[in-house]
Amino acid sequence: MRSLLADICGSSLESEDAALMISQARPAARLTPTSAATGCHLGGAALLEPATAWPANAREKPLSLLCVLNLSELASLETDLELPASGILNVFYDHVEQPAGFEPTHRDGWRLVWADEAAAVE
Repeated sequence: MRSLLADICGSSLESEDAALMISQARPAARLTPTSAATGCHLGGAALLEPATAWPANAREKPLSLLCVLNLSELASLETDLELPASGILNVFYDHVEQPAGFEPTHRDGWRLVWADEAAAVE
């Protein structure tokens, strides 16, 4: 994907602008709705290992669950993300404060909680 971006920017922008655009690119994956049954979902119940505490921000307020991703299902996707090949990734976010992530104090506004797929429960 990075080489495709470099080709597009190189043919459409001045070299300095193309270099800046390419330097700002970050790994990503696009998830789309499907009618097939999957282990991934938006909202709903988290899948955590027993005794895992629900994540909270610095003020001890619980974070909201954004989504649950079954990493073994995502492993076959073409992406430049460096994700584990298995497990469950629970994505939590502080929907009240909505930190943008640009300040060090924003670090407590989100959490990624990995769980072993065989041990994870709702």
